[in-house]
Amino acid sequence: MSAHQVRIALSPARTSTYLFAQKTFPPCLDKALMLYRWNVELSGAMYWNLATCEVVVRNAVDDALSVVYGADWPWSTTFIFDLNAEGKAGLQKAKQIAGASASTGKVVAELHFGFWEKMFKASFDTSVWNGQIHRVFPQLTNPNVQVARADIAAKLKMIRNLRNRIAHHEPLIHMHVQPVLDTVQRLVKLRCLDTASWIAGTSTVASVLAKRPKV
Repeated sequence: MSAHQVRIALSPARTSTYLFAQKTFPPCLDKALMLYRWNVELSGAMYWNLATCEVVVRNAVDDALSVVYGADWPWSTTFIFDLNAEGKAGLQKAKQIAGASASTGKVVAELHFGFWEKMFKASFDTSVWNGQIHRVFPQLTNPNVQVARADIAAKLKMIRNLRNRIAHHEPLIHMHVQPVLDTVQRLVKLRCLDTASWIAGTSTVASVLAKRPKV
């Protein structure tokens, strides 16, 4: 194998990040590729935690919207009216992808993470969260709906930022990922303690972190 040919295929700009991360000089291209491979493995391990958290949160939002707007909320004119232009566009695209005869569940699966994050904007406090947030997140202890909802929104933003880095194959080698894992746990616990325990018990992030190449 020619490491130089691999570098060309991946692009010098991308592999240079892993060359410059080394503590020795001159940096070794073979070691850079080892670090690149480890970064992909870490991304995959992190994605398990993030993706499961996303499903838990979107199901909680679906639960709340079904109570407020009805089981067919993606087609509710009242709900659509409550969305901003970006939300309307995202919902319309999801419904188109899901198909004309799609169920609510199919539309839910097609909606992007950003849609669910934006459901925790203050504009939905009156219509949705004042009556639903403590029901769909039963472990919430803060009685203040606005503070609780804003805290969930901040957690989702942190999770989405890392999720997007992983989706675009960006390096995680300089990041402290533990705070995001802790945020995932805190967020999922609000919905279901057992699911949070399951995610923690099946996560492989710790073992992958321990295998980081010594470069």
